[in-house]
Amino acid sequence: MCLSAFMKNLNIFEYLDFRAFLKAFYQMRKCENAQFSYTLWGSQAGINNRSYLRLVITGHRNLTDEGIKKILPTLELKKTEQNYFVNLVRFNQAKTIDEKDRQFIALQQLCLKKNRFLQDSYAFLSSHWYPKIQVILGLNDVDRSTGAISKMLSIPLSEVDNYLQALKEQGLTECVGDQWVAKNNYFYVGDDDRCGNFAIQSFHKKSLEIAIEAINQDPQKRYFNSVLVALSEEEYQSLNNELSNFTDQLLVKYTKKSKGKGKKIFQININNIPISSGLIHCHSNASETNERFMGSNSEDDLQGVL
Repeated sequence: MCLSAFMKNLNIFEYLDFRAFLKAFYQMRKCENAQFSYTLWGSQAGINNRSYLRLVITGHRNLTDEGIKKILPTLELKKTEQNYFVNLVRFNQAKTIDEKDRQFIALQQLCLKKNRFLQDSYAFLSSHWYPKIQVILGLNDVDRSTGAISKMLSIPLSEVDNYLQALKEQGLTECVGDQWVAKNNYFYVGDDDRCGNFAIQSFHKKSLEIAIEAINQDPQKRYFNSVLVALSEEEYQSLNNELSNFTDQLLVKYTKKSKGKGKKIFQININNIPISSGLIHCHSNASETNERFMGSNSEDDLQGVL
């Protein structure tokens, strides 16, 4: 069903993913005119490839500088909005997190001031301290005064106060007497169609940097484990679902009311990433080769645990 409110409220400043904006724009035009299509849109933009815009929106093609010039006049954007769109494309198509960080600066003044949802999301993930403090604020049996939090996290009192005030402005906490209280003990930060995944990527980058620093700590005080396994695409997706369920189980089990003293905040990183291209299978008797190499009669693939 086409909603007129949706059509009137399509605001590019609410998007940090240009593909999501283009998809919404296409849906809006389709609501206005059932005959509107990617082919017609491409024709209006002077693009000969009939499937180009569809491939861009679905993420199978990048939007080139020439493509930007052609599509801009069809988007019915004002000058400032056009500049935002151009920067948004460059931001989304940046190849590294560091490059995205640089491009994001060009969007920050325009986007975050115009949309509170994005402002709060990025403010919360802008420093790894916010989620850690929020976890402490959700514990009922610890001192949650500014001074106590400063001591627990070993960061200056003034910085803690700034973090707490920012969380308060985001509606995540409030101060009762000298104790800070989380308004929601459970918080989840996920991808949003308008945002893309830049905020999540930045957060995970910071988390991994912290993990790298922790490698030098006493092995008795930190835990690292790595598993190497060969997976098909179907198995890869299945494993990701299992890992997601596992983290949910961890939260259910370990976020109950505290029953003991001596607790600390721990950060658990779980990564499942490809470290090779597609494996090339040979036509020889692979099982015999493995038996000679491993001295084993096992038919299972060789796996690795580090």
